[in-house]
Amino acid sequence: PAVSAHVRYEQEKWWHVQLGGLLRVLEYRNTNTKADIYMPTWGVNIGASFHLVPEQTTLRLQGVYGQGIGSYVADLGNLEKEANTVYQTGNQASACKTLDVWGIGVSAAHKWLPKLCSEVGYRVMSTIDNERDKDAYQYGHAASISLFYHPMEQIKIGAEYLYGARKNITKDLQDAHRIQAVVGFEL
Repeated sequence: PAVSAHVRYEQEKWWHVQLGGLLRVLEYRNTNTKADIYMPTWGVNIGASFHLVPEQTTLRLQGVYGQGIGSYVADLGNLEKEANTVYQTGNQASACKTLDVWGIGVSAAHKWLPKLCSEVGYRVMSTIDNERDKDAYQYGHAASISLFYHPMEQIKIGAEYLYGARKNITKDLQDAHRIQAVVGFEL
């Protein structure tokens, strides 16, 4: 479990800024010594949204930094062995560490018609410590463009194109392309 809190300040329909924080404890089980090691982890997130044309065009900015919070950062959530766990440094069974992670992103959304909107975005994520396996994640970036139809205010249906790239600690940058269908619900 994690403990989180946030504070938000907004200026009517024009903009808002939000600052959040997260604390949690990760457990590492050393299979050789059968010892449990508990590591405190933390993260901070700041985001801002600017309504360039109220009810029509919005610019969003976001940044995150922390230790041991890879599962909370876009594109690192499924890299359990690479970015989200406590890992041993060197050959010392008692020398454990969590991974420093940071990410920044920017996106813009535009409502073309009352039920039709699009969004374009870019984000970059990076890990900081390089004492890990040579094929572990070092940094990556992703760009996306999407088009959504809202049959009802709380439901969106659409398609998204995503280009992403990843660099491991000692390898060249590898890229990938993805087209995906998106269905979203807001309560």
